[in-house]
Amino acid sequence: MLSNRISKLKILNRIIAVLLLGLIIFLAFGNVAFAINSCTLTCGGGKIEGTTCWKAMCYPTTYSCPGGGSTYTHNSAGDSWCESYYGSGHKCYCGSPSCTTGWKCKDSNNKGYQSSDCSWSSVTYCSNGCSNNDCNPSCTTGWKCKDSNNKGYQSSDCSWSSVTYCSNGCSNNDCNPSCTTGWKCKDSNNKGYQSSDCSWSSVTYCSNGCSNNDCNPSCTTGWKCKDSNNKGYQSSDCSWSSVTYCSNGCSNNDCNPSCTTGWKCKDSNNKGYQSSDCSWSSITYCSNGCSNNDCNPSCTTGWKCKDSNNKGYQSSDCSWSSVTYCSNGCSNNACEHSSCTSLCGGGYIEGTTCWKAMCYPTTYSCPGGGSTYTYNSAGDSGCESEWGSGYKCYCGNPTCTTGWKCKDSNNKGYQSSDCSWSSITYCSNGCSNNDCNPSCTTGWKCKDSNNQGYQSSDCSWSSVTSCPNGCSDNACNPTCTTGWKCKDSNNQGYQSSDCSWSSVTSCPNGCSDNACNPTCTTGWKCKDSNNQGYQSSDCSWSSVTSCPNGCSDNACNPTCTTGWKCKDSNNQGYQSSDCSWSSVTSCPNGCSDNACNPTCTTGWKCKDSNNQGYQSSDCSWSSVTYCSNGCSDGVCKVTISSPSQCDNSPNLIPMKDAARYALDAGFNKDNAIIIVAIAWAESGGNSYACYYNSGKNPSWDRGILQINSYWHSEVTDNDAFNPTTAFQEAFRIYENRGFREWTTHTNGDYTKHLDAAKKAVNQASSTSITPAQSPTEIQPDVSTSASCFGCHTCYSTKEEAQKHVPTHVKDCGYWKCFVWDDNRYNDPEHPWRVIPGSGCELGTGCAHWVAHQLNIKSNPGCSEGYAIRVSQVIAGRREVELKNCKVGDIWTNDGKTHTGIVCQVGTNKLFVEHCSSGDGGLVKTWFSSGKCWTESTESLTKVPPSTEAQPEETPPKEPDKNAIQEVWESIGNIINEIRSWFG
Repeated sequence: MLSNRISKLKILNRIIAVLLLGLIIFLAFGNVAFAINSCTLTCGGGKIEGTTCWKAMCYPTTYSCPGGGSTYTHNSAGDSWCESYYGSGHKCYCGSPSCTTGWKCKDSNNKGYQSSDCSWSSVTYCSNGCSNNDCNPSCTTGWKCKDSNNKGYQSSDCSWSSVTYCSNGCSNNDCNPSCTTGWKCKDSNNKGYQSSDCSWSSVTYCSNGCSNNDCNPSCTTGWKCKDSNNKGYQSSDCSWSSVTYCSNGCSNNDCNPSCTTGWKCKDSNNKGYQSSDCSWSSITYCSNGCSNNDCNPSCTTGWKCKDSNNKGYQSSDCSWSSVTYCSNGCSNNACEHSSCTSLCGGGYIEGTTCWKAMCYPTTYSCPGGGSTYTYNSAGDSGCESEWGSGYKCYCGNPTCTTGWKCKDSNNKGYQSSDCSWSSITYCSNGCSNNDCNPSCTTGWKCKDSNNQGYQSSDCSWSSVTSCPNGCSDNACNPTCTTGWKCKDSNNQGYQSSDCSWSSVTSCPNGCSDNACNPTCTTGWKCKDSNNQGYQSSDCSWSSVTSCPNGCSDNACNPTCTTGWKCKDSNNQGYQSSDCSWSSVTSCPNGCSDNACNPTCTTGWKCKDSNNQGYQSSDCSWSSVTYCSNGCSDGVCKVTISSPSQCDNSPNLIPMKDAARYALDAGFNKDNAIIIVAIAWAESGGNSYACYYNSGKNPSWDRGILQINSYWHSEVTDNDAFNPTTAFQEAFRIYENRGFREWTTHTNGDYTKHLDAAKKAVNQASSTSITPAQSPTEIQPDVSTSASCFGCHTCYSTKEEAQKHVPTHVKDCGYWKCFVWDDNRYNDPEHPWRVIPGSGCELGTGCAHWVAHQLNIKSNPGCSEGYAIRVSQVIAGRREVELKNCKVGDIWTNDGKTHTGIVCQVGTNKLFVEHCSSGDGGLVKTWFSSGKCWTESTESLTKVPPSTEAQPEETPPKEPDKNAIQEVWESIGNIINEIRSWFG
């Protein structure tokens, strides 16, 4: 009975706890923990690695160091030569117990102080390594000046190589160039003497600039533009006089002409207001272009009525083309055609127009009365060609007054005495008084010198407004306050109420607060950031001299020592002799001792390409481990070889065959469609498909269903590459995890293959296939296995059926008997099958495991007679409340579809051991619901253990992990209680 076994185990736990009590007390006083590992070479029960002894405690004993060398001794206190280490152990160093004191290298990367007892203090990480009992200096690598006369390559350990003498000295990390001596331009504004070492002397400012190794000569005299806004007279010494402000700018040595003010087109696409000085304001973009000083209106393009009598094509700029007169008027964007009741020789009459296939020599009366008209025998008199295949002939009085006149309200032409028209012209503004009305441009404009308004295309006015300052350039003149003021930042003048300027004068020192700025204070000062000179009261400069290091605080900046240094507390860079900085870099942890303080993120990472370790915020390393395959992404690389099947040529499986595999594996039709679609999305039906996944957990996706070797290591390569077993494994995975294990299902790629998969599954439902050839073996053909019913497969031998028992049942034990030989499908050559569950799913084995544990046999049963159904294992037992349940009773869920054995009773919950398909094997779970079934007072029908047949082979059970956990919890409770005795 399981209850007896568990009770004995608890007694054993207590015995173990008592036996360990002495050790626990010793550990409590000795403040030590268990040794990390067992070993073959021991030092008092610990483990020796290299020259380090891993000890549960430090005994007062002398040991020889492995591999020879000095010995070390632990004193009676057990702490000499020992220091705490990670985990639960200690490490004790082998070596001479006597050390020379002083500051020295602790190892290749750390420096500290070692005492005579060999202990270390003040250990500091050396970013450039430690040698000669001190941290190696920190240097930036690269080519640089070793000193003022030599250049070389400095390594990170500050050593120099390839040192070369610089004949002209070294600065800015390179040899100074070799210069030709003589007077020349130092830059565009200064001239001086350059020595062979490229140094400068007697540098002089060139007021007119420097070129061709000399100051530019004096200027040509004459009136010219001083700049883009001023005109004046320049003397031979390049000085200016009579400088006058050009209101419209200066070009070609003269002021630009003035402009007429008003709203107008700035260009073909923009409109704005132009002032008399030709400047623009309120510029607006015209989407249909700008013409006639206004934005063109916006129109929809197409054929349409221009007015009630004319039709034409209007462009997006509102212009018209192909305008045609409509004799019957224009509406709905087309010429009208009136209906009529009478015919003219087979033609069609509209208004006063007869549409004819030809003009017969016949006389017709005009519709509505009036004169008649006659066609001659030639068929062309009184007719003119029109579109289509007909002609039109006009009805009317054949006698008219001749002359130019309005044909209608929108057209003008010449009418002959026979009333015919010629030279008809469309009048855009209408026709009246026998002539086209005048044409006007639309827009806002001056109606006269004092008024502004909007003029329409028919020349009529609206919104006419009086302009107090008059109207010009199609806009009211602006109104301004009169007085002396700044015209701009450099000129002052008098502005009238009409905004015109007079007496405009240039302000040498600029203009502000409506007046020229005052003259300058005299003295020596910085002319700009690079030059110093003397400024007179008129702000002119003399004796200007270049400052090699720049100019500030009215004096040339002093020179500086060159080299890499801290620019400030947070930045490092290279400072040249002229005090300028280059290669300035921010120091996240501040800058001191002329270098950035080291900065590191803490954590496990790659120390280099071959080593991994833990780096602290001070950049020191600990627990550095060599990575045999290299280090990347913060972890040691792991490489795995590819399965041998990956080298095979593609093995494409017909989709119908894959559908058969899916059905035989246990998928119902709906889910078989999904898994087959997934297979084609994953591999395209290739049973030898391979895909390598790199990263922290390198793995291979294998076979037709791309089963991953890391997440599903329980699936062998042979099973993954064999489509028959691959679908069986897929069914097991599906039962536990659903379809979410396949990314092509998660991202929806499988849906592209659903139609084809549905067709294949429908075909496979009524057929069987020959299983595919495995990469390593030939699968049984129809002589050894067959689809004996629905989607279950029957086998010729018990051993063949046992191979297909679900994995979780195998993990629970008692699996070899989880098969039937009942020949219930009348196929004596294939009598064996796995015990089924509901529908096409295989049984879970939960009741079968309980039956073996409690020795319950019943019919139906497994091949050895043990019960296989929940109803069988609880038969003859009575139901009790969970709170009255005891260890060894049977638990079931409320629906009595799952069962297990109670192994621990808690408050309102039971700790149940059960065979679970969801968890993939034998597990223990706390349940707070369900039913409990205890043994009845009546005896149960059971076969005594001595007489019942034992399984052919029962896999060895793993240790009871929960029982072991109870032992450790008991030990822990005792330890805590003992420690509490001593405070």
